[in-house]
Amino acid sequence: MANEARHHHYIPQCYLRGFAVGSGKRCRVTVANLEHGVFFETNPRNIGGVRDFLRIEIEGTKPDALEGLLSGFESEVARAIHNVSASHKFDGEDRNAVLNLVALLAVRSPQHRENMRQFEEKVMKQILGLSLATKERWENQLKQMEKAGKGVTNPVSYEDMVKFYKEDQYDINMNNEHYIAMEMQTHDAVLHALAARKWKLYITTEEKGHFVTADRPVVITWNNPEEIPVMMRGSPGYGATDTEVLFPLAKDLLIIGSFEQEDGVVEANSYLVAGANSKIIHYSFGQVYTVKKAFPYFTPDMQFHHDKTFMERFEPFKKLKPEEKEKIDGAVKR
Repeated sequence: MANEARHHHYIPQCYLRGFAVGSGKRCRVTVANLEHGVFFETNPRNIGGVRDFLRIEIEGTKPDALEGLLSGFESEVARAIHNVSASHKFDGEDRNAVLNLVALLAVRSPQHRENMRQFEEKVMKQILGLSLATKERWENQLKQMEKAGKGVTNPVSYEDMVKFYKEDQYDINMNNEHYIAMEMQTHDAVLHALAARKWKLYITTEEKGHFVTADRPVVITWNNPEEIPVMMRGSPGYGATDTEVLFPLAKDLLIIGSFEQEDGVVEANSYLVAGANSKIIHYSFGQVYTVKKAFPYFTPDMQFHHDKTFMERFEPFKKLKPEEKEKIDGAVKR
């Protein structure tokens, strides 16, 4: 289709503009590409998106229908962020719109989809392995499929199937509609947990330094990771107590939600800004978005910096051990 939108944003442009300078075609976000160790500037429309991410194949429906529907939601989000920035209040309908955005960004990204695909692939391959455990079991499976009206037109021999399975030279993929449906279901569960949390709005100034965001802007961590079994430290849940959810709302605004605090508005100091930025950097998928190169951050040895030399200092961040990452996590404690 000639007018079909193919570049779909999983991070809304209206959100990314909160970390940019200028407006319209002259709007620019500074991107830190952590893999290649370089900064570059670009328009928000060029980041946070991939081709056909929300494309659907449903008879009678435009392939880009979902992308179009989300534009209305993004308008609400843009208005909510503007209102919070102007009023320094995080409540009412503005709060609801922002938490919907947080839930969406928490469950929807190319990386999350690939993780989901890999998990489902692993399960399906295990099921196939069980089905191929014996020739008798495999042939019985084929008979059951035929009875269900899903017989194999050109069946492969048992020996060839076993060879195919053991060589493991294949991937298992599901269509976009499958992942979109799962994301919607997960979004509702995450939103419910986010709404049950209490939220503090942190405000910073140019002098104290600005907040950064990333291609993974929602970060959830344990408040006391040393008290959590090692095998569970990497997977806190949004409904779990003694956790906090951190989300940069704009270059001068940050929200942190937990079950143990009260709602409030706080003037952030430079050290809290640095701790929040360090968390965002450590948990990103590889790109950090900032209004300019100079911002507050901590190095792995807990040295505070507010300068333009982050990229030169970043190499040690790539080699952080879990216990060192926990020290960075602790730096954002109030």
